[in-house]
Amino acid sequence: MLCETGSLNDLKRQGYAAEWKYDGTRVVIVKEGKAITLWNRDGINYTARLPEIVQAAKRIPGNFNMDGEAVYINPKTGEAEFTPCQSS
Repeated sequence: MLCETGSLNDLKRQGYAAEWKYDGTRVVIVKEGKAITLWNRDGINYTARLPEIVQAAKRIPGNFNMDGEAVYINPKTGEAEFTPCQSS
């Protein structure tokens, strides 16, 4: 899902909700048996780029597809940063 402009009135409509928008990289995690693959929304394989997410996915039981946002948190400031998400 790409972010769209809305208004505060949208949050008052039945069936709508919102959450913080973090600037990161959209990642789909696919786990089939012991094989884990990470893809971005353009179909580029990100498995080698995000080993921390691969390790975390290994601890989740079963097979699954998970869609989410990979966000870099600067360990010195505790703040999310976008630029490191664009590094190869």
